[in-house]
Amino acid sequence: MARPTELRANFDGLIYGRSVSEDYSNHLLFSMKNNSASNVLTLYVVPNCPLCAEARGWLRRHNVAYVERDVANDFGALRAMYKLTRQNLVPVFATEERALVRPGEEELKGLLF
Repeated sequence: MARPTELRANFDGLIYGRSVSEDYSNHLLFSMKNNSASNVLTLYVVPNCPLCAEARGWLRRHNVAYVERDVANDFGALRAMYKLTRQNLVPVFATEERALVRPGEEELKGLLF
């Protein structure tokens, strides 16, 4: 039996998946139902980044669906992030309306809720 998948974006911004736990799969399905496709959140990260891991955890705890882009290994993602923010710090939370660099919890809630 195939395992559930987590949504992520490749260098073209296309969605792909990887195996995840059943509990997290249920979280993703719940999150995807409660977030409109027109307001997709993109999380720009780098590998082994404690702030990025904290950002992922916050989004999961608050049932926010997101697409993750790795700017260290994906030049297209880096270029997209830089175009939005004109800087190279991560994590960056981006929606259609705006992007926040290393936001505090209140700023993040204001962006998403």
